[in-house]
Amino acid sequence: MSLFKRFRSYIIGVLLGILMVMIIFKDKANLFTSWLPENRVLLELSEKKITTTPKTACVLNCIGKTEKEIQDNFLTATSVEFSKSNPQATPREYCLIQEIGGVKTQLMVNVLDSSVTLQEIKSEQSLKCDCQTLIK
Repeated sequence: MSLFKRFRSYIIGVLLGILMVMIIFKDKANLFTSWLPENRVLLELSEKKITTTPKTACVLNCIGKTEKEIQDNFLTATSVEFSKSNPQATPREYCLIQEIGGVKTQLMVNVLDSSVTLQEIKSEQSLKCDCQTLIK
């Protein structure tokens, strides 16, 4: 068997193997990346109860979103900005970038053992109400 035929047989086998793996694990695509730091953080955040401060509750109301909608997007439309986060602090602080209705929004969250507190929301969208009075 010539070198070209061996190489061709090898490539065909590899492609068939990749195709089989894609078919078998099509519903579990996150198994391949769930060990990455960003995915571990987002999975942890999606499993905990989310709470808000009065200011962030006002901002959520202004942009027309609820805590549940924010939490549902943790696994699909959110990325973690580790350069702006402080995972060594107590409680851990993470900066999340989430696309909400086509608008990029920065979320600052504090992670405790059983809950996630939404501390700050910065959106490119202009607010239709005055939430600045709740700063302190």
